[in-house]
Amino acid sequence: MNEDEKILTADKKPDYAQEIIAIIRGDDSPKVKLIRLEDYHENDIAEVISELTVQERKKFYHVCPAGMLAEIFEYFDEDDAGKYLDEMDVKKAAGCCFLM
Repeated sequence: MNEDEKILTADKKPDYAQEIIAIIRGDDSPKVKLIRLEDYHENDIAEVISELTVQERKKFYHVCPAGMLAEIFEYFDEDDAGKYLDEMDVKKAAGCCFLM
């Protein structure tokens, strides 16, 4: 199955978590990754962030604009949000916080 095909669970519903992780871990350019990630709800993206390594999250932060990150961060509890903000570039974290 190629990356463009939907990954289906036993009940035939798309497994958004695995699709999002595949996009983030994939070899596409940052621009293509962003375009593909924009198709998912912020809550679906927020649910998979903890499954990524620190390096993968840093790549993810680099791909996403501050506004998109702010919308995703609304779904984190305070402890997780603080942890993830600490991993970000200072300017990106400040922009994200400003937009929340």
